[in-house]
Amino acid sequence: MATARGKTHNGRDRTVYAITARGRKALAAWLEEPAESHFTMPFEAMLKFLYAEAGNKEVLMANLDALEQSVREEARATLAGTRPFLEAGVFSDGMPYNGMALNFLVDVMEARLQWIRDCREQLAKLTDTGQSKASERMGIEAYRRLVERLESIVEE
Repeated sequence: MATARGKTHNGRDRTVYAITARGRKALAAWLEEPAESHFTMPFEAMLKFLYAEAGNKEVLMANLDALEQSVREEARATLAGTRPFLEAGVFSDGMPYNGMALNFLVDVMEARLQWIRDCREQLAKLTDTGQSKASERMGIEAYRRLVERLESIVEE
């Protein structure tokens, strides 16, 4: 469905792939199939928050710091891969759709950074991750906001 050939560019060996006629036919058939409807995202940091009461605040904050650095590194890598196309004025038939997909990835990066900021703000109000009146109030408020947001999505 594809061919591959070696190429050297700026002193670096690369592999250039090209789709065959058979590959285009298979791609067209796949594009006509319904897309998977459930969004999944492996996100270990979320698991660490789901079980945070078994840990401590300092480790949770360190995990947020590491996560922020990871998001910023993803942004740097995505920028390094996309900026040259814009600067070179290169256009390809797939560019509008690649742009839409990449903008979604940036939306996810921005959402993760906002989530990190929100978590830091909330964690600043707690002395630790154990049970307390403050954590109880915070939990009830978080679930109230969660339900309101979900209702808004469902009702839209």
